[in-house]
Amino acid sequence: MDAPKLSNAALIFVMVPFAATAIWLLVALVRSRANELPILPAVALIIVTLGGIAFLEPSRVDEWAKFKQEHNCRVVEKRDGQATSGVGIGVTSGVGVFSGSTSPQTAYLCDDGVTYWKNE
Repeated sequence: MDAPKLSNAALIFVMVPFAATAIWLLVALVRSRANELPILPAVALIIVTLGGIAFLEPSRVDEWAKFKQEHNCRVVEKRDGQATSGVGIGVTSGVGVFSGSTSPQTAYLCDDGVTYWKNE
């Protein structure tokens, strides 16, 4: 499967603030205020970029649905998620607390002979 690609909306959503931030920083540098570079655009850029990445997820789901159909995949096993936690005593570190979990999973057997496990 190919890597997911940004949709046009996601590309605009990410690139417009990126370009605005770059221009803002360049203007600050040209005005010789390098020691006063604005931090707000950098923080905004990070937030907007993370938001833009959210647009990638639907395309991954669509790719898997297409792959399942093309390769006649069928569900062969399901596993429930599990959560664990506890308290233990370490040899050198004293008392410690641990916790962990696993997501529910579904196994698909496809006509290429491979079993694919997907987290739910």
